Amino acid sequence: MYFKKRFGIFLLLMFVFPVSNAQGNVWSGLKRTQYDSAASTLRIPCAVLKGEDGNSLPEFAPAYALNLFLLNGEIDNILFRLADPIQAFDVTPESCLDTLTLASDGSSVTYETTSAEIDSDAMANANRFYTLELQAELGGSAIDFSVVSAESRNYTRPFYNAEIMEGYPPLRPFYADYVYDDLYIDAGYSSLGENLVVYEPGRIVFNCFYSDPDNLLEVVEVVGNNTRYRLKSSVDMADYGKTFSVNCTIFNQDLNRLEDTVPIFTWFIVF
Repeated sequence: MYFKKRFGIFLLLMFVFPVSNAQGNVWSGLKRTQYDSAASTLRIPCAVLKGEDGNSLPEFAPAYALNLFLLNGEIDNILFRLADPIQAFDVTPESCLDTLTLASDGSSVTYETTSAEIDSDAMANANRFYTLELQAELGGSAIDFSVVSAESRNYTRPFYNAEIMEGYPPLRPFYADYVYDDLYIDAGYSSLGENLVVYEPGRIVFNCFYSDPDNLLEVVEVVGNNTRYRLKSSVDMADYGKTFSVNCTIFNQDLNRLEDTVPIFTWFIVF
């Protein structure tokens, strides 16, 4: 009972909102927390709510989309106020980056992120991110967050430091003699693992696949998870210069950002 009394306004604000998908509202299109300069508001598309022990809280939804309005912008006394709208998730999205932690005695709540950005001058700030820790004392009529710590960093994207392999597929009458399958997919993963230069530790995920925008390939067979292709017999001089490739995407899960798509292997149609 003491716990609930101490954060009563927080309980009221968070518990009464319906569980819904927050992405269709003021957070629409946001991949990470962003300061909306026109509205003087920190838009938080998703923050996981947990107790100080790291466990979820049964009284609440597992995650929320929030807005923190800049109440005071003085450098030594910056304050953000929890403001409408607030929406809840029934299931925590895999893309959720931030956290809200309630103190075990119900006296305070702490918001943390390592991926906040500013919307102004988006080109210049495309690789500038902020690590924030904000804290609010509970029990009052409003929830005002003060800044515990704030740091910025210039992020350098990972890049593939190797030569793009180029080749020329066997043409008629040898179309059926050469198969493109997981051999090249696996080689793509291996090459990324060996040649990707990363400047900031994080959760980097690869995904390699055949890219065939000109519809040059046809499926020969599927063996387990291995889809095997060959060049279509209809490929002729009209397809001269067209390409297909094994592309590998580089995705940073800590920023919810696609960093690059690399054509590890590319085949050119020539006669």
